Amino acid sequence: MKQYITIISNIFHIYAVYQFSQLLFQKDPSRKRTEILAYIGYFLLNSGCFILFHNIVINVLSNILLFFCITLLYPTTWAHRVLATVSIYIISMAADILCTTISIWCEYTLFFTSGFAASLLMLIIARMSLHFHLYKSDVIPRLNIFYVFTAIFIPLGSILLAHYIARTLSWRSLVAAIVLLLINVSVFSLYDRMIHLMQERHTALLIEKQNKAYQQQLQFMQKSQMRLRFLRHDMKNHLFQIKHFLETNDMEGMYTYINDLEDNLDLTQSITYTQHEAINSILNYKLLPLRTDGVALEVDVQLPDQLTYPIFDLNVLLGNLLDNAIEATALVTPKENQKITLKMKERFGALQLQVGNRFNSNIVPKNGTHKSDKINHGLGLKSVQEIVRRHHGKMWIVPEKDWFEINIILYDSNPEKLQGSGKSI
Repeated sequence: MKQYITIISNIFHIYAVYQFSQLLFQKDPSRKRTEILAYIGYFLLNSGCFILFHNIVINVLSNILLFFCITLLYPTTWAHRVLATVSIYIISMAADILCTTISIWCEYTLFFTSGFAASLLMLIIARMSLHFHLYKSDVIPRLNIFYVFTAIFIPLGSILLAHYIARTLSWRSLVAAIVLLLINVSVFSLYDRMIHLMQERHTALLIEKQNKAYQQQLQFMQKSQMRLRFLRHDMKNHLFQIKHFLETNDMEGMYTYINDLEDNLDLTQSITYTQHEAINSILNYKLLPLRTDGVALEVDVQLPDQLTYPIFDLNVLLGNLLDNAIEATALVTPKENQKITLKMKERFGALQLQVGNRFNSNIVPKNGTHKSDKINHGLGLKSVQEIVRRHHGKMWIVPEKDWFEINIILYDSNPEKLQGSGKSI
């Protein structure tokens, strides 16, 4: 009877090890089936060693060696494989020691001596570590404390129930172990599904935000292209009229006509920041109203003739960072102090982007935003973070007394495709 319950507890142990592997390794979704089969083999071989030999040394070695073999599935260094194996086993030993200590204070029962409680405790540690890692990495949004509490309470409650049920060694204990196993598996499956759905919603919102930014750029470019078409269409008429002014020596009339033509086409307002029309379009679209409004602007764009980074990603970066800078600068008083700087250059294959702005340090917005849409606020910055992640880049913020500056470096010009999490759940 004890062997059966120990084998059931080993299921929790193997599942906890699998959860830790989610945290420690970058996984290939296409090898999911191979990975699952490897963990099933891990469970069968480890349980078989326990049943056949009843030797703690063999049991420990089978755990360590079998998991180390599984790490060969993941692309990483040998040092990382060894460190991950040792770390997981240290956590497993700590859970065993803690549960053994608690059982001495209370009363020895089968669920403590069989390793059932230690396996559940290890599973709780693994799940919570993975959850907070994903949240810190901005893979998932903040969860309601109720869901986190539930994911911890149910395994802990299972340990407590098992302790009182398993006072006697009987089939009732075995049935209780199986029921608790199914309850915990169901809860964690539902928790995983909920996280997956939240990731999909989170990703959909990011894509929607990026599409809106791209749509704005296209609209501006279409507007500019339409003006150029009008210019080409009417060029003959304009040249004819200018020629007429020259023939009649009407210089004043010619200057007036040219000024009207410039105003109509916004040629005096548009600025050429770079040789790339797409970058000029988004910069003029965002900065032209600021220049008209008297905001101090410092823009330095140095890009090669051939852009190595996708224009879509550059548009999202510039659009979102400038939107945040414009929003903060608008609150600065007096108006003469309003200022925005932008530096963008590509050196040795890496793209460097810096956006800075003055802000009013005396105004602390509620919930961290001046916008009325509290739910979707922050998606712009999350879009930026997603692009930085896909290009294997870095982003850091330099806040000062009345100056806010965000710096970005992108290292990889051929990013991976947009995924919901970057890790499997």
